[in-house]
Amino acid sequence: MTLVLDGVTVAYDGVPALRDASLELPRGEVLAVLGPSGSGKSTLLRAVAGLEPLAAGTVTFDGADLAGVPVHRRGFALMFQDGQLFGHLSVARNVAYPLRLPGRRRARAATRARVAELLELVGLGGYADRLPGTLSGGERQRVALARALACDPRLLLLDEPLSALDRGLRERLAGDVRRILVEAGTTALLVTHDVDEAYAVADRLALVRDAAVVQSGTVAVVDAAPVDERAARQLGYAHVLDGRAVRRGAWRLAPGPDGLEGESAGVVRTGVGPRLRVVVAGTGELEVPLAGAPAPPVGARVRVVPDPEGVAYL
Repeated sequence: MTLVLDGVTVAYDGVPALRDASLELPRGEVLAVLGPSGSGKSTLLRAVAGLEPLAAGTVTFDGADLAGVPVHRRGFALMFQDGQLFGHLSVARNVAYPLRLPGRRRARAATRARVAELLELVGLGGYADRLPGTLSGGERQRVALARALACDPRLLLLDEPLSALDRGLRERLAGDVRRILVEAGTTALLVTHDVDEAYAVADRLALVRDAAVVQSGTVAVVDAAPVDERAARQLGYAHVLDGRAVRRGAWRLAPGPDGLEGESAGVVRTGVGPRLRVVVAGTGELEVPLAGAPAPPVGARVRVVPDPEGVAYL
């Protein structure tokens, strides 16, 4: 494994902000650390970066313990949610900035070539002479990502990089971030509170809550078997019943006697088509995609079953 955290604890004034965190990230993969505000996920990132001292545990990279290695010697790059671009510098000069720092200087021609390569990678070819203030929020984050990749970091740390964008743009840019990281072959750790962003970008997930990593593994493994009900809800499963977690909308009408019995409460229009609202006693309101089928009248008794594609087992 490239990055390994083993029993990492970080405390502020004796109060743990992260307790006994252990996880692994292989080379060339992207790990999403997913958790709500205050859960400890950003503390984990800062511990990896060297911005927080460890009260216990170790962080190793390529088998080397990073204890005592200062931030600027780790070979990592950080990207934050606001991008932190230099407003008075052009896009090209922002991207080139890390390549002009002592110890990283390149010949001008090599710097120009690297900047052009990165701008093409992030979909901003032709933007070199623009100023950050003339760009959209998504374009500014692309510039920030290009700058973070400029020096080929051993590890890229992204702290809520898309959270300041509106949902539609965030969803579109998440897919682009995934493509960019894969094409660049970058090992990355992404901190986010957005489950859709985590699924769109990452190969692996680490679920964080109450200052602890409660589950980690590949996206497929964690998604198929959440460790408990709270983890299932953290992953976006809307209903938990009989040891199964079911995603919102992952229901279908049952033609026979199987499933849960409920009452039709009318149709709601969604971005993925009309859904029948079904109220089930003891479970609540479910949404059932109609897929072109006629909707039962309001008040009709219906039966619904989970769609296996949207079910995980606890």
